[in-house]
Amino acid sequence: EEWNLDVNHFTPVLEAGCREEKWKETAEIFRSKIDPDEFGFAPMLIEVKRPIGLFVIAKDAQLRGLPVAETVMEAVISMSMVNPTDQQKYILAAGVALGNVGAWKELIEYQATSFNSVRLGQPLIGAVMFACILCDKKDEALKLYQKVEKGYESEWQWSGGPDVTEPLLRDIAMRAGGAEAAIFFLKAKEAGFQVSFQALQSVIEDCKNIDVITTIME
Repeated sequence: EEWNLDVNHFTPVLEAGCREEKWKETAEIFRSKIDPDEFGFAPMLIEVKRPIGLFVIAKDAQLRGLPVAETVMEAVISMSMVNPTDQQKYILAAGVALGNVGAWKELIEYQATSFNSVRLGQPLIGAVMFACILCDKKDEALKLYQKVEKGYESEWQWSGGPDVTEPLLRDIAMRAGGAEAAIFFLKAKEAGFQVSFQALQSVIEDCKNIDVITTIME
């Protein structure tokens, strides 16, 4: 029997499926709600910090031996077709979901080889960085960010224009911590960009320069 669930009110069902480890069945429920042919054009609400539906799809893909990053990103593209306004949020949520299943390498490969990579732009790079950070591969996240800063990737879909690093990526790079986190913060402050609490916390935790900490607190 088909459950009559509103698209934005079935999180408890997904949570129950996760607890019972019913990955295939729960993934099918989520897919049915993001398929416009089945559920119409109702936008999906996704929490970047806790993307349960995309996490379930990732787990199901892993257990079935499917290309996990590609499978999750197909769901993201489907949701973005219905609600393009939230595309960046969906992409970043995919990075969190894939990071939580340990699929950082798969997402790196997807970003490097998929024909969707250019269209998804720097938010996809941000998703890769999130996945790397969650898998304790912070050096990989910073390596990718440095590649972007040097101009090997460009993003024309934000107001900064081509070949300009989106503030989002700098914020995620700060969350990776390390010796360069304070430098990223100072660049963001100089440019007048807002910094997230999580990034600021990482900078303070890793910074050993009292002058920089004083600047942060001003």
